[in-house]
Amino acid sequence: MTAFARFLGEKAERYIELRHSLGYAFSKQAGTLRAFVRYVERAQLDAPATRTMALDFALSFGGAANSRVTRHGVLRRFYEYLAVYDVRTEALERRVFPRSRAITPPRILTNAELASLIDACARISPSTPLRGRTMATLIGLLASSGLRSGEVVRLDRSDVDLANGVLLVRKTKFRKDRLVPVHTTTPVSIIPPLHVYSTRACGTHTLHEPLIVSRGSSTSRSESRLLIE
Repeated sequence: MTAFARFLGEKAERYIELRHSLGYAFSKQAGTLRAFVRYVERAQLDAPATRTMALDFALSFGGAANSRVTRHGVLRRFYEYLAVYDVRTEALERRVFPRSRAITPPRILTNAELASLIDACARISPSTPLRGRTMATLIGLLASSGLRSGEVVRLDRSDVDLANGVLLVRKTKFRKDRLVPVHTTTPVSIIPPLHVYSTRACGTHTLHEPLIVSRGSSTSRSESRLLIE
């Protein structure tokens, strides 16, 4: 690792800690900053942090134009912090990339496509059948409730009322809570696999444990299993 990449990495981690201490989640932004440090390291770039460096990094990713706007905005604010420690750091302009106001039309699956997707989950990991059954149940819950994926993975066991077919979504958009009804067939489809996960993977647990957790200790959108009876 070059001296500049090491310096940049240390300041990025301090900046991330600062944003966390101010109450910001700052998870995606932290990922952008760490990716920027890796980009500088791979390219063997030298100090100072420049406009060209930030532009090349933002353009190195594919995707929508607004993604480049977001990445460049994260770097712009980080550059302001970095300038305190290296006065040679160049200030980034606000409107380098045009922001698109166009909304991508939703891709709505047909019943046949949804059924095919759920069936394909069984082939995700043949050696670990619970993983495929979990993903199938997760997709079915998303389809029947209309929740965002992030809202589903943040559900606690206490938020799910299968008897009445209601989900309590906490601290969603604009920090509001809301009740979401699910299709009448959802409890029937969810209950069987949940008993399997409870007996084979969970052991003892409480109502305030996450409904979906990763193999580690934190909630994740991938490689999840359901924890509920």
